[in-house]
Amino acid sequence: MSYSVTQSTSIESGNKSSSFSHLGSRSLQHRNDTRGRLDSDVNTGLREKLNCFILIPIANAANWVLTMKMGREAYTAEFIGTFALVFFGSVSLTVFGVILGGAPSSSFLAIAFVPGIILMAMVYAIGNISGCHINPAITITAVALRKMDWDDGAAYIVAQIVAATLAGWAHKLILQGPGEPIDYGTLGLGQAIGQSPVVGVVVELIITFFLMFAVYAVLYTGKVPAGASGVLIGMTLTADILIAGPLTGGAANPARAIGPAVASGVYQNLWVYLVGPIIGALLAGFVYEYLLTARQKK
Repeated sequence: MSYSVTQSTSIESGNKSSSFSHLGSRSLQHRNDTRGRLDSDVNTGLREKLNCFILIPIANAANWVLTMKMGREAYTAEFIGTFALVFFGSVSLTVFGVILGGAPSSSFLAIAFVPGIILMAMVYAIGNISGCHINPAITITAVALRKMDWDDGAAYIVAQIVAATLAGWAHKLILQGPGEPIDYGTLGLGQAIGQSPVVGVVVELIITFFLMFAVYAVLYTGKVPAGASGVLIGMTLTADILIAGPLTGGAANPARAIGPAVASGVYQNLWVYLVGPIIGALLAGFVYEYLLTARQKK
């Protein structure tokens, strides 16, 4: 009797075990199938996001660049020219103001002439390729006056800002110790104007007005000899810095302010060097275009 009960119990246990084993395998297969579907859904979602947020924008950007009129040569020229202007301009402060430490007057003359000389060189080197804007304020004015398409203008400004940022970092990399006390050439408002941001905007507006005035004459009137173009623009910038250097640093160019500010992390009053030059360049461009340029009578 006990044997029968035991045997019966064993059979029942075996049947239950077999049933549980069968159910377990079905459950495992179901989980695997579910996991496979989830993985497939996740992969599909990732592919869709990859296409939506990365591949499609890259393809659109590439197509956008290919359809621009100016071409990669002009954007590359703007990048190189802006890098040169911001790098030499900011490094001159470290070299002549900190490392050499000469008399203030001689150091200031060198600091004023270095940007003018390098701008002069860039006008001759890349002027025939991109027009040598190397200044977002000048590019914005060219777009506003319909001298260039907005998409080309946007590409110019991107190249200029990236170049200015890299120039600031290059300054920090090369002259980290000597450049730190002057924030790697970051511009600031001088005591002579009471460190007033409003006065700073006015100063930057005025000096950029005359820089844009010279640039307009070279680029759009056709009356400045090619051999004189670099001298005209470069010496205008030098004159700007000689006068405005003690007041605001004499940027006359948002890129010149942005590069060192990013490298140093000092953004105080950066807006002064964006607003002043842009307004000044726009005023000069519209004055020359509509008040000084002869127009045919209808």
